Amino acid sequence: MIDDFNSMLVQIQERDTSLRRMNDELERRAKERTVQLRAAEDKYRNIFENAVEGIYQLSPEGRFLTANPALARTFGFDSPDDLLRSLANDPFSSFLEPDRRREFLKLVAANDVIRSFQSRVCRQSGGVSWIAESSRAIRGADGRLLGFEGSVADITERKRAEEALRASEERFRSLADASPVGIFLTDRSGLCVYTNTRYPDIFGLTGEESMGDGWTRAVHPEERSGILAAWRRDIAERRPHHSIFRLVKGAGEERVNNDRAAALLQCAAAGPRFVAPTEGSPAPSLAAQPSPASLRTTP
Repeated sequence: MIDDFNSMLVQIQERDTSLRRMNDELERRAKERTVQLRAAEDKYRNIFENAVEGIYQLSPEGRFLTANPALARTFGFDSPDDLLRSLANDPFSSFLEPDRRREFLKLVAANDVIRSFQSRVCRQSGGVSWIAESSRAIRGADGRLLGFEGSVADITERKRAEEALRASEERFRSLADASPVGIFLTDRSGLCVYTNTRYPDIFGLTGEESMGDGWTRAVHPEERSGILAAWRRDIAERRPHHSIFRLVKGAGEERVNNDRAAALLQCAAAGPRFVAPTEGSPAPSLAAQPSPASLRTTP
């Protein structure tokens, strides 16, 4: 009887020891997991706090629930807390066009994801900024809309640059259309993309017919290949182009054309484009007309 009791006691002690070891192992693993979770939380918190783009979470009604410092700066607030407090009652008050904000939320809710949606915000510190916003809908297991999360990029400088470029192009076209000489504009590879109003009178082609390499159809057949080769060579080497050649217009009329082109440096990303004033004059009589060999292309 005593031996059975002692045996049972030993078994209980062994099980107790085993349970303590298992408990210690579970506690160790739990501590390790807690450390890992905290490290991951710190990592993502650091990303959230230091991201160059604004990051947020919204309620289904569009109210800001969380915001990072970059978002606060974009909206002109000193801190995320200031933004959350100021927009708590009216989440659309910082948007220049509240109806467009409502449209954005409807689009995200309907499509689950939307990217680069542009709108304007009234900065708390004054002025208006352009933003490009990407967002996704957050849904529960039952598909119910729980809110939104997304990011915001400040594109104000890009918009200003686009507007400046647009204004510059409008000024160029106004000046070009008022010019007494024909002017055409090419892309970086030398393909025609624009002609002014005087150009068709000289080449006998419409602007549409001149696009790309279409303008070469007006060049005299005896000189066409040489002129095109010289043009492409100068474009490839990014150097000024000057050529004098004959044009053939309707009813067999010939004219001598004097073409000059120079690089028009617009922006480093797009590379240089070329602008060319061109002048035409009636071809001289056959006796005075230069031979094809005397027509020249110069760098």
